[in-house]
Amino acid sequence: MKHLLFFVLAILSVGSNAQSLKAKDLSKDKLAQFVNTISAYQSFPLKHNSVKVITTFNAPGSAGEEGTGTVSNNVYLSVCQDGEEAVCKLVVYENLINPKLVNVSEDDTNIVVQLSYGNAKERKTEKLLFPKEWNP
Repeated sequence: MKHLLFFVLAILSVGSNAQSLKAKDLSKDKLAQFVNTISAYQSFPLKHNSVKVITTFNAPGSAGEEGTGTVSNNVYLSVCQDGEEAVCKLVVYENLINPKLVNVSEDDTNIVVQLSYGNAKERKTEKLLFPKEWNP
């Protein structure tokens, strides 16, 4: 009898802790299309800020090069000030060919993101400056 009572209590306690997850279907949502195009994600924690980068690919042939299916990419940069409540800016650089993040750093006044893009023979590297502090 003791064993039966223990067994029943054990079964009841296991059932009471079970969770049931419910998924919300987003397949027809624009977010689902966006997530499907992500080709890279990078995160850069800095001293008092953070930078997150998502690279997405566009449709084949979007690079506009005749006779090729070369794709262009969009690069989304999120720059956030750390604090009690993070304050973020989100910018996008569109239609870049083969973008690569070279470096992310910060100096006294700016967050510096070096972005390289273009075909092998025509690569450009740009320094993108974001102020370390801004008002939302």
